[in-house]
Parts: sequence; C-alpha cells; structure tokens
Amino acid sequence: MGLQENEPFFGYKVHATATEEGFVTAVKVTPGNEAEAPQLPELVEETSRRGLRPRRLTADKGYDYPNIHEYLQERNIRPYIPERASAKKETGFTYDGEKDCMVCPQGKVSIGKTEHQNGGYIYYFSKKDCQKCPLKQGCLGEGSTHKRVYRSESPLKKVRAKCLKVAMRVRKGIERVFGHAKTWHKMARVRYRGIKRVALQVFLTFMVTNAKKAVLVG
Repeated sequence: MGLQENEPFFGYKVHATATEEGFVTAVKVTPGNEAEAPQLPELVEETSRRGLRPRRLTADKGYDYPNIHEYLQERNIRPYIPERASAKKETGFTYDGEKDCMVCPQGKVSIGKTEHQNGGYIYYFSKKDCQKCPLKQGCLGEGSTHKRVYRSESPLKKVRAKCLKVAMRVRKGIERVFGHAKTWHKMARVRYRGIKRVALQVFLTFMVTNAKKAVLVG
C-alpha cells in the first residue's frame, strides 16, 4: 500500500556509502520522511575525514540534482548517476541531442532556450505553432501562449552509456551490503525507538559487516 501525501509516517532511513568491495565508509540515520540526496555531502565529507579520497561516485537517479553534480565537481569526484524521469516520460516531449532542442508530441521543434536559475535550461516553442496545435488545451498552462519545457543539463552527466551501465553494476554492491545486514543481522526492523538508539544499532551492524568483509578479502 502506498503512502498518501501528508499521511503520517513513523520510521527511519539509513543512508550509507561503500567502496566497490562492499566496505561501508560512512553512515547517517534520519527520520524516514527525509530525502536521500541532501544527505550525500555529509556522507562524502565523513568518508574524506577517514582518509579516503573518492574519485568516482555511483548513485541511483534519486541523486540526480544540479546541486549534487556541482558539489561533486567542486571536489573532483566524477558522478555516475542516471537521469531522473526524462522529459519524454513526464510530458511527452523528447530531447534531440544533435540539434540541442526539444521536440513536442506533434513533431514541432523548440526555437530557443534560456538558462534556469537552478541549472539546466528552459526550451521554448513558437507561439504560432502552439496556438495552431490541436493539443494546446491540455498542453499549455492557464494564460500561457506558448509551451516551455525544462530540461536538466550538466556536462558531468554526459557520461557514456557503457560507462554508466558498468557503474550501475558496481552500485549493486551497496545493495548487497544492505541485503546482508537485513537478512543476517536483523536490520530490516529496528530494535529500539529514537534516532540515536537506531543509529547505534546501524553503526554496530555495519562494523560487524565490515569486519566480516575484511576477513573474506584478507
């Protein structure tokens, strides 16, 4: 059963970073309703304080935000993060990389773009085309005379598809870490209430999994 918007939720969420070998390098526990992406900088900083210098980072599309890419760029960390829902999935519009334009469901092409304050660009279409379009009633917002479509864009996100595919396979290592902790160390359910007590349980659990991993690797 899915949660409804504004429905009360009680629980906790574990955020963690790990090496390719499966060693957990940093952990943070938050209330269950907090987003993942804002926790990333703290995890990276914690990893760095432990003497590790990450040069590449793989994460799922929940971390695909301009500020995350900028943060990683400032620290010379190359991100391998798939894009969130594309414009095609969200609006029916597609992006033409060769011509750097958006294409609407009726085949019309955007005529220009402007930078967005949060990163990326706003692509806009011809007023003439939009007013003649049979889909304009459902496509244009109230009071709008032409369509505008936002597309996130970052040079660091232009990673070759093959590299990203390999990175996604590597990312499965962190999923195995969580799976092992849940299956063999009962981390699927918390034993205590209160974020400090839950954090203690999580930290001790990952200390054990790291120790087990060290024995296997060694």
